[in-house]
Amino acid sequence: MKKLIILLSIMVLCMPIETKAVATNSSYDNIKVYLFYGDDCKDCDKAKDWLENELKNHDRVRSALINIENDDKLYKDVKKVLDIKKDNEPVLILGSNYFVGYNDKTKNNLTEAIKAYEDAKDYCDIVSKIQNDEDTNSCLEQNKDIYEVKEVPIALVIGISAGVLVIAIALCTFIIIKKKRKKADKK
Repeated sequence: MKKLIILLSIMVLCMPIETKAVATNSSYDNIKVYLFYGDDCKDCDKAKDWLENELKNHDRVRSALINIENDDKLYKDVKKVLDIKKDNEPVLILGSNYFVGYNDKTKNNLTEAIKAYEDAKDYCDIVSKIQNDEDTNSCLEQNKDIYEVKEVPIALVIGISAGVLVIAIALCTFIIIKKKRKKADKK
């Protein structure tokens, strides 16, 4: 009997024990998307609903809804630090990236940004830094390579438009000259 107890004790001690790492409560455990909204903003309600549904797909991303009328100072400070010139609502902030308004382009860019921030090793929450009156320059530097909003450069759009316009004018000119020649040949 004594041998059986010793054998069982040894077996229990040798059994593998499952352990899980517990994440520390660092600022990176949860990534925050801030949505600045106004009470009279129709697109803000749509953005809130979309953001709530989108974040169901992301375990570490949380939203923080901030009413502009209730926290106007923070809103103005964020706009100043991030150099946001537009006054449209809603304004969504992730890290140091901002997205103004609510449309398909905003949703696509924000979805890509969320994925990029989740894949990054670390990020800096600039809104939190502003709320705590901390230095934001290092935050801008830290986040600069995580995600860049994909915008078509205006020069490219103008160049393509000008090229299309030149081709259209040349084609119209060619057609007009061809018609005039046909008329001249008939006479």
